[in-house]
Amino acid sequence: MGALVINTNMNEHQCTTHGGYLKFKNDPNQSCPYCEKNENSMKTTPFFKKQNTFSNAFTTVELGCSEHGFKSAQVPTSVVDKIQNTCPKCSSSDEALNTAKKLLIDKELAKANVPMNTRSMSYDLMDKSSSPKQHVICETLVEDIKQLIHVRTAKNYRNLFITGNMGTGKTLLASVFLKNIIVRSVFTLTNDPNDVVFENNLRCFFTTESQLIQDIKDTWKDGSQTTTKRIFKKLSSVPILCIDDVGSIESSTHLFEAYTAIIDERYKRNLPTIMTSNVSHADLGKVIGSRSADRFLESDRALVINCDWQGYRQRKPVQVI
Repeated sequence: MGALVINTNMNEHQCTTHGGYLKFKNDPNQSCPYCEKNENSMKTTPFFKKQNTFSNAFTTVELGCSEHGFKSAQVPTSVVDKIQNTCPKCSSSDEALNTAKKLLIDKELAKANVPMNTRSMSYDLMDKSSSPKQHVICETLVEDIKQLIHVRTAKNYRNLFITGNMGTGKTLLASVFLKNIIVRSVFTLTNDPNDVVFENNLRCFFTTESQLIQDIKDTWKDGSQTTTKRIFKKLSSVPILCIDDVGSIESSTHLFEAYTAIIDERYKRNLPTIMTSNVSHADLGKVIGSRSADRFLESDRALVINCDWQGYRQRKPVQVI
């Protein structure tokens, strides 16, 4: 700064920041005018106001758990209710656990051959406007699912025969049943994603009558890697088996033999079989053989679900151009 010209009516001062300055002797405020100017300027700047608002938008919370310990953290006030009393480490492990469960569920759904177009469905999402019976049927199947999950074994569970016209939702009812069993059979006893397991006693498998006969025919080819004996063993031993569209293929000796081998063995093992068909239960013997039908429909070991409402696919006329 330049040299100060001293007036006899003024006092000379020194500021450690701004150097020398003069103040009138009768001025009660002898502070540095440059410091006061800067301080007042900061108090009125938008930045200073934002800083105050910003600091007030944060709240101190305790995060953690007894396993991982607790620590204080500054978090936005707007999210306090969501994260108060939570543990970041547990949250990350929960996410990993859920991912591991989903991967195993998807794997088991694929192994069970559950139709892709039914895997996102549930009994709650099904259209039940065609008949009051649909609510009763879904409630019955849900209770059966709960019971199976509770006992954790399919042994001694009853057979299901779902019959009705085309397009009444028979396949969907059966598929959602299998899906629910699979989803609820994935569990873990710890928070470690590596400990996620599947309840093998409730393993499921879905096939169709046309696929069954095709698998049998494939064994006749040169170089076939399997045999009918292996096919029958697999379908006879899986805890819960579903055969879709029974009676859709013309009856043959090979088909009768397949049903006889599979149903008879499952009957001996007390394992449940689910069938869907356009054929009534009274005529089931005509398509799978009287011996197999007699075992499958044994009193107190079978439930017949009659889907006697109009099919969904033809409720609206087909568009014709």
